[in-house]
Amino acid sequence: MSEISFALAHGPEYPAWSRWEFKAHLTEIRHVWSLLRPQLSSEISEVAIFETRLQEMLSAFEAGDQDGGRRAGWSLVRMDLTKIF
Repeated sequence: MSEISFALAHGPEYPAWSRWEFKAHLTEIRHVWSLLRPQLSSEISEVAIFETRLQEMLSAFEAGDQDGGRRAGWSLVRMDLTKIF
C-alpha cells in the first residue's frame, strides 16, 4: 500500500517527477501485486474487487486521468485488506 499511497501523493504532474519515474512506480506496483496475488486465497470476491480497483487506478494514471487514478487509488487505500490477507 505504500507504493499506492506514494503514487497518489506524488503524481506525474509534479515537475520534479519524470515520466520514467512515474512508469517505474506503476511497474513496481504491478510487480508487488504479481507476487502477492498467488498467495491470496481467503475471500476471492474481495480479491477480485481489489484487483479491479487496482487496474482502474493504473489504467487511469496511464491515460493521464489523474483525478480518476486518485479516486481509484484512495478506494484501494480505504479497503479493509484484512479480508484478503
